[in-house]
Amino acid sequence: MLQTETIQLERRCDTPVLMANTTSIWTIDLARTPGSGELAILSETERRRAARMRNARNCSRWQCAHIALRMLLAQHLGTTPECIEFGVEANKKPTLRGEPEGRRTHFNLTHSGDLALIAITEIGPVGIDVEFLRPFKDMARVASNVFSKVELDELTTTGAEHYLDGFYRRWTSKEALIKASGEGLAADLQAIDVRLRPDEAPTILQFGTHDIAEWQLLAVPVQPAFRAAIAVRTRTEIALEHRSFDAEC
Repeated sequence: MLQTETIQLERRCDTPVLMANTTSIWTIDLARTPGSGELAILSETERRRAARMRNARNCSRWQCAHIALRMLLAQHLGTTPECIEFGVEANKKPTLRGEPEGRRTHFNLTHSGDLALIAITEIGPVGIDVEFLRPFKDMARVASNVFSKVELDELTTTGAEHYLDGFYRRWTSKEALIKASGEGLAADLQAIDVRLRPDEAPTILQFGTHDIAEWQLLAVPVQPAFRAAIAVRTRTEIALEHRSFDAEC
């Protein structure tokens, strides 16, 4: 189920945006420069990290994405963006500190070019990935190193005109899964098998040593020049709410 709407956020809202038993996916436009009021939302650690970035465009993109993350989590928790405190799990996956007992908010951020996606849910661990569709010199070599034999066979038999699309649909699917599990790029990507056929939802055939029944994987509708996927650890079908982020500071 896909619902689309644009929501403009204030600095504080005491009513959580996220509906129960759903996963919200927020689309953020990074093609802008954040204002001074927005930058004040970031922590001192975040501001120092941004200041070390040599590329001004990438710095602005990073700032916009993390400002949006703070605002969205604050909206969900009914607090202010400045009060959001992040921690890291043992596998270095970002987490929230200071949530009420018995409550756990899962989130994940991804960005490519001027597009960022943020997933927020209380269902279970979540991972999301977006990539700009662009060919690169060693694409075939990378494919042979990260895709399983089954995936490579599917990819090479779809035809040259579908190769770029097939590559990034598989790449984002794998990235979403390993981000959700917290394994990151240390995971054996060839031990992940995702079946991707035209006009069909992705199907997990193998996910390392994980029980595939515990995971849901979906393609995320995005702009034509991008591909994206989301993974959530749950045995039940997930409902997605797709929203556009419009900050007001």
